[in-house]
Amino acid sequence: MKIQKIFFFWFVSFFCFSAPLSLFSKIIEICDIQVLAPFINESNKEDNVLILFDIDDTLIDSPISLNSGPWISYYWKNVPKLLPDKMPIIEELMWHVSKSIPILPVDSTSASLISDCQKISSMIPLAFTARPIYKKQIDGIQVTENQLLNININFRLTALPPSLSKHPALHAGVIFTSGKMKGDFLKKFLSSTGYVPKQVIVIDDKLDQIESIEKSMEEAGIKVNCFWYRRASMIRPIFNLQIANVQLEYLLKHQLILSDEEAAGLLIAYEDRSPEEFLKQLIEFYGKTYFK
Repeated sequence: MKIQKIFFFWFVSFFCFSAPLSLFSKIIEICDIQVLAPFINESNKEDNVLILFDIDDTLIDSPISLNSGPWISYYWKNVPKLLPDKMPIIEELMWHVSKSIPILPVDSTSASLISDCQKISSMIPLAFTARPIYKKQIDGIQVTENQLLNININFRLTALPPSLSKHPALHAGVIFTSGKMKGDFLKKFLSSTGYVPKQVIVIDDKLDQIESIEKSMEEAGIKVNCFWYRRASMIRPIFNLQIANVQLEYLLKHQLILSDEEAAGLLIAYEDRSPEEFLKQLIEFYGKTYFK
């Protein structure tokens, strides 16, 4: 695996600037989404370029710890182990939080970049997320589309090849892997549709996902260029699970959204509570109060 870094420096806040992009690089580390613009312009010379944008921590971010990328990662990695017999409640609570917390764009210029790609007939920009397809009490597909529309991104405007349009994992221009690693999923997705892009361009904040896509596309003989997009992780304070727990409690019990500063000011009242046990209790509360 080869990673080329687009270097950055700090001066009051950090600024990213691009070095010339090598078309031979497979994984390029960036913190400025506009680094993609000249690369995409160069790729415009080819037909059938599939451009895949991750969603969480790539296109959208939470203004608070609850529903942030680190919280989502912690939740899916650890909570099913805490309550293995409560998966329907665990899934529903995640979507309840996603629906309730306002989101922000990681970079406000992402919408215009995607819109520009949609105007180029040779390019197929889509969202590519590990989120599950969920349509029960809460329609997770609609929640996802609404979040993107709130930051002026509409993947429905992408012109799809007929072979892609009816795949069950593709909804409103968003491919849902439902927790599966993106590399294996993409390889099977393309194989099942019969669609073979000349090139795949991927933008994602998770290095393991980037690496899996690089490997699977090389195995499939498809040219791939991957961008490891780190802006969200570099501008966010260190994640504190207990702050997110306090925010979750106030959301569920009082329908209030606390800022990180407000939640941190209340931590002294929770200092004798284990963050993991507290989260478990909140999930059980959600199951008794909200889940039907």
